[in-house]
Amino acid sequence: MATLVAPPVVQNSAVMDEHSLLLWQTCAYADDLTDAVRDGRPFTGSYQALIDFLHERLLPYLRDEEGRLAAARLRDDHLAPLIGSEHARLRADVSSIEDSRTLELLAMATERLVDRLERHVSREEAWLRTSDTVRIEQHGSGGATRGSAWI
Repeated sequence: MATLVAPPVVQNSAVMDEHSLLLWQTCAYADDLTDAVRDGRPFTGSYQALIDFLHERLLPYLRDEEGRLAAARLRDDHLAPLIGSEHARLRADVSSIEDSRTLELLAMATERLVDRLERHVSREEAWLRTSDTVRIEQHGSGGATRGSAWI
């Protein structure tokens, strides 16, 4: 995989930092895979790296986040089930990547995961209460440091 430099973090929030890092890492793995497929290079290593990342970083993050984002920390009570539904769709996207039978389907499933994750991250950050975002930052969440080992 090409050497990549993490994007600068603009927001001063632990949750936003975690989301930014998670999205950036997902994009890096997905780009490496789609570039290999498009260029006709062997892609098995890139595919396995993406799958490992999804199972060892993204999916556990979604599960942990569901436990951390109690309704009290969201702007509205009805948002918690929406987050759960979006997480379920992201999990289904991971399954679609694994179940892809052709390179074309693999590329489409990977792009769909990245697009959905990007939209989800933006919505979820808007759904958090500002005061709770600051409180999370003060106490830390530990998520960003775990992911940094992947790059």
